[in-house]
Amino acid sequence: MSTNSIPRKPIATANSSSTVTTATAPQKTTNNDWVSTALKPPILIAFLVTSIGLIVAIAVLLGLSKSRNGFAALPNKFLSGQLDINNHSISFDWNIGLLWTSVPTFVVSVYSLWWGAVASAVISRQPYLGLTNPDGVKPQNSLFLDYRTILPGLSLIAALKRRHFLVAICMLSTIIMSLLIIPLSSRLFVTGTVSRDASTNVLIGSSFDDTRFTAEVDLGDVLDITSAHLIYGAGLPSWMTAQYAFPSTTVDKKSLPSQYSTSANVTAYSATLSCVPINDYNRSLVETSSSAYTYTVSTVDRGCPVQYSLALDSDISLYVKTTSIQNCLPEDGSTRLVLVSGTYSNTIATHVDNFSFVSCTTNYWNTSGLLTTTTTNGQSSNPLISSFTIQSMVESRISKVMPFEQELHTLKQYDPSSESSVSQFGRLIYKYSSKISSPSSTTPLDTSTLINATSAVFNTTYAVLANSVFFQPLSIPQTTDGSITQQVTRLFIVSYIAYIIIIAIFLLGLMAVIIMIHTTKHKTMLAEEPVGFGGYAELLMDGDVNDYAREFRATAGYDGKFNEYMKKKYNLSTGQCRVEENMGVKKIRLEDLAKRTKPLKWYQELI
Repeated sequence: MSTNSIPRKPIATANSSSTVTTATAPQKTTNNDWVSTALKPPILIAFLVTSIGLIVAIAVLLGLSKSRNGFAALPNKFLSGQLDINNHSISFDWNIGLLWTSVPTFVVSVYSLWWGAVASAVISRQPYLGLTNPDGVKPQNSLFLDYRTILPGLSLIAALKRRHFLVAICMLSTIIMSLLIIPLSSRLFVTGTVSRDASTNVLIGSSFDDTRFTAEVDLGDVLDITSAHLIYGAGLPSWMTAQYAFPSTTVDKKSLPSQYSTSANVTAYSATLSCVPINDYNRSLVETSSSAYTYTVSTVDRGCPVQYSLALDSDISLYVKTTSIQNCLPEDGSTRLVLVSGTYSNTIATHVDNFSFVSCTTNYWNTSGLLTTTTTNGQSSNPLISSFTIQSMVESRISKVMPFEQELHTLKQYDPSSESSVSQFGRLIYKYSSKISSPSSTTPLDTSTLINATSAVFNTTYAVLANSVFFQPLSIPQTTDGSITQQVTRLFIVSYIAYIIIIAIFLLGLMAVIIMIHTTKHKTMLAEEPVGFGGYAELLMDGDVNDYAREFRATAGYDGKFNEYMKKKYNLSTGQCRVEENMGVKKIRLEDLAKRTKPLKWYQELI
């Protein structure tokens, strides 16, 4: 025995004097090992079964999520209501989306609490282990150890320092569960939109009739719609795009969702221009008055003779004129749309600068394709054109094409303050050319920019005309095959979060098995759970710790800090602490405890 340690007292017997007297000597007790409820085999087996159940549930939902584009369909609804509190009405809206964010968090939190109880029992049990071994344990690992009084991060270091690896793993796992797994579980389920297709009958409610172009048709209204869309970005009427006009369609179903898409094969109608700039042409200038001229240009474009006479006046600076040539042979394209533009100049012999001379063939198309429309908020009469997939195109010449092209160029726009000579169609071309021209490289009168603007304006103008005039409702809709696509909100599992949670639950289940084996093999000296001061008083009664407590109380400057006194005066990593049993009475012995030769460092006081 060390000379620096306090001599051990003999064990008091029934005949020896004692501070506390009893009527009879204590009877010998059986060596029963008390185990916390959280560490009992049925509880640990239940925890293991729960872990396996959670792993299977997450794995099944993950498989369904991948194979079925989500494992459950969800309604986009809110739970709403009204509360009356102190005669004040309070309305509320509760999104049921809280269910799939809160339920996983709730389940994982309860599971984490269960594991926390198991881990806490393991940590609390550690100081009582090894006392029944013949060699005992170090005092710092038993009598003077309580991990609950050490800060969480430092307690992990303290456990590793004492080689209490099972305790360290329990501490680390509870930290990971609290800081990582529980927050991640709130994002385990996410919503996503999935398209569901079904075959259906589609009713075509309008037909194309080009004979409806008459003198009563106001092309000015048509150009106004075109201008509003191309120049100011306004929306187009239903059943058309800037390029095509479509027949109206509806789904032959009584009950429809508020939002869905319909696809059907239809014939769309459109018109295009094939324009070329004329650089080689005949020209003549005739003076009609002192400040007015007639500038005439002519050429042969792709077999068709074209000519335009432009009236120039010194008071007018800008010219954008169009006309229709309709005496071409059918094999040469039947008609031409001619565009001339420029600015008046006194310094040029022809008196016209920035001059462009463009000739375009007109082409009309019947295009078969798959039309997909999207209906929102149940507005089936005003759907959005989602896409049009072209299958075939056939060129056609409508019976009223000549009057349409003639009328298009005769519309005048009177503006007495204007310094330009343009038709309504020409003004629209110039405005759109100004919009699409690049300020750094081109001007609105650039020939290629004018060609692009003319093609776009003519294309949209004809689509508006076909939509508003040529397409007319059918008294009996035509039926065709189609499909309806509904956007369904479904619940998905985030794969990487599911894998992390599965791994964490698997490791905790494995830990439960290890703890169950460890608890069975490593006994404590406890017959019951030490509760309050009374429980610890019986454990320490007549033990050697009392001698050190008496020594501490006899010291000068007694301040009641017994643990601090023992750490500073004695090296608690020396000696041994063990249990001796005599006649069924267990007493804790503290032997060979050496005094400290070096002062205790500050960080040693923490762990």
